[in-house]
Amino acid sequence: MIRAGCDFWAELSTGQWAVIVEDNAKGFTMPHKAIVIRQRDYASRDYLDTCVHESSHASRPDLSEKEVAKLAADITEVLWKRGYRLPRVKKQSTKDES
Repeated sequence: MIRAGCDFWAELSTGQWAVIVEDNAKGFTMPHKAIVIRQRDYASRDYLDTCVHESSHASRPDLSEKEVAKLAADITEVLWKRGYRLPRVKKQSTKDES
């Protein structure tokens, strides 16, 4: 189930898109300008590829799935080799865990 609201907005060449990061959804792009990306390890190469892949669908709806997959793989390769990583988010402790 996808929750209401979005995590952030992205201004792409095709307009403004709502980006939703969700635990139990695979990455996909919805026609009413929403991109859903599965919550994963933010530092993983797979997460980067998913972000680039779904953004490519949103920016270039004329491309086939095969073309988008190749484009995303190429961009991910360059960014990964340049050291692109999102910082790991540390779990915040609660008073009960002390």
